[in-house]
Amino acid sequence: MFETKKTLIVVYKDELLMNQLKKMVETHGDNDNEVVGTKDDSINIVSWTEKVWLGNKKAGNIQGKILFLGDIKGTDKLIPVLDVKFDDCGVKYGWAGNQAVVFADPKLLTDRKSYDEFLSKLSDLPVPDFLKTMK
Repeated sequence: MFETKKTLIVVYKDELLMNQLKKMVETHGDNDNEVVGTKDDSINIVSWTEKVWLGNKKAGNIQGKILFLGDIKGTDKLIPVLDVKFDDCGVKYGWAGNQAVVFADPKLLTDRKSYDEFLSKLSDLPVPDFLKTMK
């Protein structure tokens, strides 16, 4: 039986983060007993810059699931209605229908204690080193 890939449109400003996400989704990590992350070859990522997103949104020809990475124009109207799935150290993630947003509020890390707590938690995650050293 053939399975069709699901399309995920990812709207981004930071190409480095977009590439990291794409790498994590497209890496073949499954084995015979378990799926690691997403099922291998089950998701087709279509990456759009903010400008491309705004053009397609205006034209009204968007179908499928959309993930916004960061502060994308228009997400300020979406964020208040998100079903938040993760909220820690100023980083939030949530869904509203077919749209999801991953964003950060750097104001929550302005004091030294909060920032050190964030760095400690980040160091324990399986995140590439280059992301751990970004300021």
